[in-house]
Amino acid sequence: MARPYTLIQKTTLFSMYKKYILGVPIAKIAKQNNLAISIPTLSKLLKHLDACSKTKDRETAKIIHNSLFPTWLKDKPDRVVIVNDHTYKGVMPIGEWID
Repeated sequence: MARPYTLIQKTTLFSMYKKYILGVPIAKIAKQNNLAISIPTLSKLLKHLDACSKTKDRETAKIIHNSLFPTWLKDKPDRVVIVNDHTYKGVMPIGEWID
């Protein structure tokens, strides 16, 4: 069985990303947002979002964006642990969610 993925709502992750690019430590960002998320997991999500914003290839940016913010995420709480209801095909963030 694959390890569960953790995703964060778009508005929350973008708010954290703004602090991240200003150099705020990831541990402080996690604490300020009061989310029960590990520092390594939050770090990966922020680095994926950073890669999405810095890539010049629109198709790659779209793939990363859809990986971080699948359409079904809108109806979920701020922090989501994906267990069995969705499967990710590929290596995060270059892949796709399969329902």
